[in-house]
Amino acid sequence: MTDPWKAELAAFGGRLRKLRKANGLRLQDLADRIPSNTSTLSQLERGDGERGPDQNLVRRYVEECVAALGAALREATLTDVLREHEEMMDRRQFGRPLARRRATAERVVLQGAVLFERPDEDAVVDFGGRRFEVSPVSGAMPELPVDQARAHPSRLLQPRFAVVPFTGRDDELGEAEMWRGGTEPVAVQLLHAAGGQGKTRLADRIAADSLALGWQVWQVRHDPAAATQPEPAPNQVVLGSGADLLVLLDYGDRWPTDDLMTFIRTMQQLARRRETRVRVLVLGRTARHWWPAVVGRLDADHHLDATGQWPLSPLVRSTDARRSMFRTAAAKFAERLDVPGGLSTLTEPVDLDRAEYGQVLAVQMAALAAVDAHLRGRTAPTDLLAVADYLLCREYAGWDELHGTRAGFTRAPVMSRIAYTATLVGSLSRPQARAALRRTELAASTDGADRLIDDHLACYPARDPRTVFEPLHPDRLGEDLIALTTPGHEHVHLNWQPDDWTTAATGHETVLSAAAALTTADPPAAAPTWAPGALAVLAESAHRYPHLSTEVINPLLTTDPGLLLVAGPAAATRLTELPGLDIAVLEAAEVLLPQDRDVHLDVAAAAVARKLTERRLATETDAARRADLHGNLSVRLDKAGQYAEGLVHADLAVMEARQGTDETLALWLNSQSLLLARAGNRKEALASAEEAAHIRRQRPHDVPGLANALNTLGISLAAMGDHQEALVHDEEAARLYRRLVAQERTEFVPDLAMVLHNIAASRSDLELDGPALEAADESVALYRALAEEDFAAYGPDLADALQNLPAYLRADPDREGDAVTVAEESVALYRRLVAINPAAFLPALAGGLHNLGVSCSQAGNVERALRELQESVTIYRELAQADPDAYQPDLALSLRSQATSLSAAGRREEALQTGSEAVTLFSQLASVNPRRFTGDLAMVFYNQASYLSELGRTDEAIKAGEEAVASCRSMVDDDGLHTADLADAVHNLAFILGEAGRHDEALPLAEEAVERNVVLVEEDEDRVPFLAVARSTLGRELAERGRAGEAVRCAEAAVEALRLESEYDDMWTPFLSGALTTWAIALDSSGRRDA
Repeated sequence: MTDPWKAELAAFGGRLRKLRKANGLRLQDLADRIPSNTSTLSQLERGDGERGPDQNLVRRYVEECVAALGAALREATLTDVLREHEEMMDRRQFGRPLARRRATAERVVLQGAVLFERPDEDAVVDFGGRRFEVSPVSGAMPELPVDQARAHPSRLLQPRFAVVPFTGRDDELGEAEMWRGGTEPVAVQLLHAAGGQGKTRLADRIAADSLALGWQVWQVRHDPAAATQPEPAPNQVVLGSGADLLVLLDYGDRWPTDDLMTFIRTMQQLARRRETRVRVLVLGRTARHWWPAVVGRLDADHHLDATGQWPLSPLVRSTDARRSMFRTAAAKFAERLDVPGGLSTLTEPVDLDRAEYGQVLAVQMAALAAVDAHLRGRTAPTDLLAVADYLLCREYAGWDELHGTRAGFTRAPVMSRIAYTATLVGSLSRPQARAALRRTELAASTDGADRLIDDHLACYPARDPRTVFEPLHPDRLGEDLIALTTPGHEHVHLNWQPDDWTTAATGHETVLSAAAALTTADPPAAAPTWAPGALAVLAESAHRYPHLSTEVINPLLTTDPGLLLVAGPAAATRLTELPGLDIAVLEAAEVLLPQDRDVHLDVAAAAVARKLTERRLATETDAARRADLHGNLSVRLDKAGQYAEGLVHADLAVMEARQGTDETLALWLNSQSLLLARAGNRKEALASAEEAAHIRRQRPHDVPGLANALNTLGISLAAMGDHQEALVHDEEAARLYRRLVAQERTEFVPDLAMVLHNIAASRSDLELDGPALEAADESVALYRALAEEDFAAYGPDLADALQNLPAYLRADPDREGDAVTVAEESVALYRRLVAINPAAFLPALAGGLHNLGVSCSQAGNVERALRELQESVTIYRELAQADPDAYQPDLALSLRSQATSLSAAGRREEALQTGSEAVTLFSQLASVNPRRFTGDLAMVFYNQASYLSELGRTDEAIKAGEEAVASCRSMVDDDGLHTADLADAVHNLAFILGEAGRHDEALPLAEEAVERNVVLVEEDEDRVPFLAVARSTLGRELAERGRAGEAVRCAEAAVEALRLESEYDDMWTPFLSGALTTWAIALDSSGRRDA
């Protein structure tokens, strides 16, 4: 069993090595600077020694590694590593980390804040200059005075006023109580639902409950401009001595992943430093795509489990329930508006059965409009559009009243424009708000801008006192303001009037719409920080109001198509989906999109290509050109991770190409093969690849085309389990690519790297470990150089190449120690890519996590292995539910590895249960493709036999062992390979039969195991310990049959070999103990008790 102390030392050393490599230092460089020597530092990184590393050496090591970083990050990293070292040494000496009394006053730099603390006193945390703003939550619900509520009734809809009592959500509150009350220092949870479902109200209730229990509560919002200010404003909050902390993080799905990681890491450091509990509740509209990347990084980088999430379903489903909620809300609004008399004549909406009223907010908006209309003796609106019109007009009336009663107050038409601007750009700092007003020519001076900002604040006080330009809430009403203020809509019967300023806000040199004035820049990458949010608001509004496409978005993007790139993948996709978007916009954007892969733009590129292809296919009649349209779209979709749709267009490309030239047909057959393989349709993929290769063989002068076809054919053959044939084609493709590269055709370097990657995999499957590692090293080196030049294009390929490298490293005794480091780099790259495009890279991340888990397990860090493998299984399970053909093999493989690690951790019942699921999956796969999956099936049966035997379930163990042997025999009979697997399976069954007392059956199998291992040792000396173990088992069986002399000879040979092996590798020590026992028994049986 692995020594926990050694495992902890190795993990700490691995972190140091990773820190050194991340900062580009060689071991010799570090030794010269400390000063020390490479031998001592190498021991530190390996975790060698019994006493643990010296703290001064660790301090000097880290100081030199981080010397080039910024001051705050230097101090944060050093503090974190030294704290980890201190706690590790405490666990070694005392069994737990000690709580130490610190200096009388300290300033501690955390990753995203500075902590000022004194022992046993409140601490101050300063977040100034960071990309987030934090404020304390008191729990007190502010009262909105009646006059303000009547002037701006929409403010009554804001959750902070809690006008309508919180109701329901008992299950969610119970889960929150359990989550908050857990013992772990830090916990992170996602609460997600569509807008208007009540997640903010639920979060506020959780906060109120927490405050009642003595917790402190903070609210945090993202502020991308905060870190760019020349003089950052202080942002200090107090954390009470001994207080637990709940943090509410809103709009989490809009935070950049790196900023979210920084904040949560800061909370983790704060919890450790203050020895308290921290709970981070993240709010967002969805969990899709972005949250799995966050969960994975929290686990890998910070060892935090954030897999839990609370999705909120609609609270009001039936019409009767909506009617009841309408009446309850109306009564509460009537109280706040001080409506005299009863509400018996209140008019209810006529369309409460519409899906939109499934949202609590929609019902409350209708109730508010009805009550306000009743108060004023007006006709109540009866549908949602009329409700929006009514509430907007009430806002206008409030502005007009302020202008009439306050001298110099901004006129209502101008306040409408300011509200439009604020809703488009969102909350900003005052300097940013001034810039926005200048861009739209609403203000020409700082004083003028400040007056407008102050008047807007009088109408809409900011929730965060450090910001201005509170948007009109709720979001839906804000979108109504944007759309109905813009001329061109068809709702002429409404009272709200359009404003031509929205389409002609500036006019000094060029007439620009307000949206264009707020978002355009030269170059587009220099657009203001609020531009992506503004484009997202426009896109969502335009999907409900088509005139925004023609009046605002088309002119904006025709003039500046680069804004599609600024908008980000989600907003760009929503923009291209607008029915009224001009094709000229798409064509202009197409020119700007890269032809090769760019992980930042692949989703936008696919969206543009989809719409353009639809338009072009409608008029194109030439079969070859139609094939190219479908084929090019399939490539774009494949890069964006939209594989199913990509395969549809690949099929259509092949169908059209069959009416054209063979060259076009070969091109799209090749592409079709790759997409079919990705979808799990391996036989069809092989057929397409073979046809493409056959066509290319007829045209040998087209060297690139032939090399590409051969590479794809190799991939398809390998997927079918024919690795020998795959290797033949891959190596021919490599020779062709080398010839092209030698001719200085550098555009083929990526192709050479790719085929080398495939060659490594095939060589490994053929048990050619050394040559496999050689090819993998060359592939990684080529991809690393390419990625350094263009990460967006080649970062994914580098991650793929690194993903398989740990398996080859583990097979090399001289380099197996590098496997975990390489696997960590691969996973880190995939997490970075998943944050950009989850659909494209989530499966690869799962594969990288699997390899990292296996590497950790083989390095002795079983607990970490289980964490990585669990995440891999979770991702693959979700993928396999949606697409079993593509991902069931990966799920089965991850389950097998997870079972192995569970067994290593002593959790054999769980290992058996997990392994049983892997058996079921591999049995299904082997029944369809025996050549590809029989070997995997044999291995899981082998493992199950061991688990069952260890649990004392001998009869079941024997059955599983027999299945393993049968599967291995079928593989050896089929291809002559896998003889080592058969030798191991035969030995395992012999051992289990012997344990069960069935020695007549065990003896011939033990003899066979020895015979097979003798042959294997002649070819591979690494099989020596396996032969020794088999001889130990045979010795036991011989002794049982009374053949004492033979038993002694077998046991002696086993002991001699295992003694040598145990000196180099502790894993053989238990087998040595067993061999010694067998030897003693054999000697006793022979009468040689004195030996």
